[in-house]
Amino acid sequence: MKKHLYNAFGLCFASEKDLPELPSCGSSVTDVSVVMGSVPDQIAQPFRKTARYQLSENDFILQVAGIAKYRVQNGNLITIEAEKETSENDVRLFLYGSAFAALFHQRGMMPLHATTVYNNDGAIAFAGNSGAGKSTTSFSLIETGKFSLVSDDITILDYKEGKIHVQPGMPHIKLWADVLEHSSKDISQMKNIRAEIQKYRYPLESQFTDAPAELRAIYFLSSQHQKEVTLIPVTGTEKFNLLQNNIFRSQFITGREMQEKYFRLTTAVLQKVQVFRLIRPRQGMTSGEVRDKVIQSLS
Repeated sequence: MKKHLYNAFGLCFASEKDLPELPSCGSSVTDVSVVMGSVPDQIAQPFRKTARYQLSENDFILQVAGIAKYRVQNGNLITIEAEKETSENDVRLFLYGSAFAALFHQRGMMPLHATTVYNNDGAIAFAGNSGAGKSTTSFSLIETGKFSLVSDDITILDYKEGKIHVQPGMPHIKLWADVLEHSSKDISQMKNIRAEIQKYRYPLESQFTDAPAELRAIYFLSSQHQKEVTLIPVTGTEKFNLLQNNIFRSQFITGREMQEKYFRLTTAVLQKVQVFRLIRPRQGMTSGEVRDKVIQSLS
């Protein structure tokens, strides 16, 4: 079967399945294989088991009812068993989310739940829970023409030569319909991430950074009942806890070796990267006002 080659998050994927959201890979040396095949219902001696997933140190199974089963092994193999008549879009959505997260953890690549953009001064990441405004704030900066996308929703942190870098992900950003319509974007030609969800992949190939970038700052987003945007520098224990609590799919972490590696990486981030809490009003605040507060803090 023909293999498609893709490059994302610092890895080259050889896939039996077409993955059109991923950039192509020019290398003949691959890191991860994605194959279609049979996935068992359980793994031997799981370290953790829930109704939806189970995992051991180098084995992971995710079951998404009505869509597919995914198995991730040894940080270099993903097997997909798709349900009949299921949407290819849905199959890829869970591949890029939880299955990729398990892959990253098996490889010791710490994924932050963050969207990251880049300008000439370096990369800045927006972290937080789903719905915190990570993608919306990033898109508002990209629309100024002075920033480009590094990665949406998942940001891989890497520590090399005394610096924290982020790896480029996929050249699109996921946005709700109202955000796109407010920006006068025509959503009729865009793909929604799932048929029943009014959230779309907005392509950014021309505004995408396809090389690792040094991380300058992380903004942890949240909202409260207040009138103005508040920006608070974070230090010490709070800084450490914010980073640890925003690891994407942290429940997939297994083994002392992985925990120690993430501890060392988090400690390096504490020393090298500025961290802020950015709190916006829950009502009456536009993304432009949040964007302006970020730009002001960078000057």
